[in-house]
Amino acid sequence: RGEITERFNSGDNIRVRVAYNAKNRIEDPVFGFAVSDYQGRLCCGSNTIHGDLKIDSIHGEGALELTLSTAGLMRGKFYLSLSLHSRDHETNYHRLDHKFSFWVLHSGPAEGFVNIPSKWELK
Repeated sequence: RGEITERFNSGDNIRVRVAYNAKNRIEDPVFGFAVSDYQGRLCCGSNTIHGDLKIDSIHGEGALELTLSTAGLMRGKFYLSLSLHSRDHETNYHRLDHKFSFWVLHSGPAEGFVNIPSKWELK
C-alpha cells in the first residue's frame, strides 16, 4: 500500500528498497535475500542470479527493489537478511543477517510457518 509497516496479511507483497553505496567498483555483483522464521530456520532465499537480473557492475550510490510475496507464509514473526557478494560466492561485500523483522497475520486453519497448498478428496 506504499506505507512503511512491519505487519502484513498472508498474501500481501512486501517491497524492500535495497540502497547501496559502493565506494569501489564491484564487477558482476550479486544481491541476495533470505527469509527465516522466528527461530532462525531458513524458509527461503534467492538472489539476483536466480531472479534473472544481471548487474554488470556497481559504483557509488544506487538502489534495487525487491518484491516478496507472503502467500506461502503462515502467521508469525519472520526475519529478512540481505547480502551483496561476488558471483562465485568467494567474496562477501556486505551482509545483514536477520536484520529486519516482520509479522505475517494469518487466520487460516493450518499450522506451522509455511503454507503448502493441499487438497483432500474422498475416493
